[in-house]
Amino acid sequence: MADTFSELWREIRLYCPFVPIPLAQHWIRDRYRRILERTLWGAAVSEGQFLVPAAYETGTASVTNNSTTVTLGGGGLVDATHVGRQFFVSTAPFYTITAIDAGLNTYTLDVAYGGTTNGTASYTVALVYVTPASDFLSLISVRDTVNNWRLHIRVSQDQLDRWDTQRTSSGGPWVCADYRYSSAGIPRFELWPRLETARAFPYLYYRRAADLSADGDTPV
Repeated sequence: MADTFSELWREIRLYCPFVPIPLAQHWIRDRYRRILERTLWGAAVSEGQFLVPAAYETGTASVTNNSTTVTLGGGGLVDATHVGRQFFVSTAPFYTITAIDAGLNTYTLDVAYGGTTNGTASYTVALVYVTPASDFLSLISVRDTVNNWRLHIRVSQDQLDRWDTQRTSSGGPWVCADYRYSSAGIPRFELWPRLETARAFPYLYYRRAADLSADGDTPV
C-alpha cells in the first residue's frame, strides 16, 4: 500500500528533525508534482468538450472610440450568455464582453474600443477563445467530428497573425492555437477559422493531479 502524505513528510523529519513541518510538506508536494509532470502518465488522460454557441449578429451596435461601452440597437438584445464571448466589428481585434446591462441594452468590453466611432455598426458576438477544464495540464488532441479530422494544435498567435492578421476567415476551424491564460491561470485557445454555428469539439488532455494536502492523501 502506498505511503500517505503524512507518512512521507514525517520520514523527512525522521532524518532531519529540525526541518519545519510546513517545509517538509512543501518538499513532498513539490517533488510529487514534478514527478507527475515530467512523464505524462496514461492514467492522467481525461476528456472534455469545447462547446461553441452560434454567433449573434442581430441588429446594430453603437461603438465609440476609446470607450468600453457598446449599445445594441435595431432589434439586437444583450444577453447574460454573451458574457465571456468576443465582440468585434467586421475584423479583429476581438473584445471580450465582461458584463451586460439589460436595462440599457449595453455590453461592457474588457478594453476600450479602438475603432472608429459608429452608431450603427454591423457586429458579431462569437466565442473565439475557448477554455479547457480547470485541471488542464496539456492538450493531446482536438477533434472535429463533423468533418472527421483533428485540429492542428501547438500553433502560436504569431503564426496565425501571418496567415490571417484581420481574422476574416470563418466557416469552421482546423487550428486550435495557443492564446493566453485566463484570470484563473488556465491556458486558453483560439479556434481558427472562426465558427459561426453551434458545434462541439471533443478534446483529450492530460490533467493536473491534485496536490497532496490532507494527511491521509496518497499518491496516484
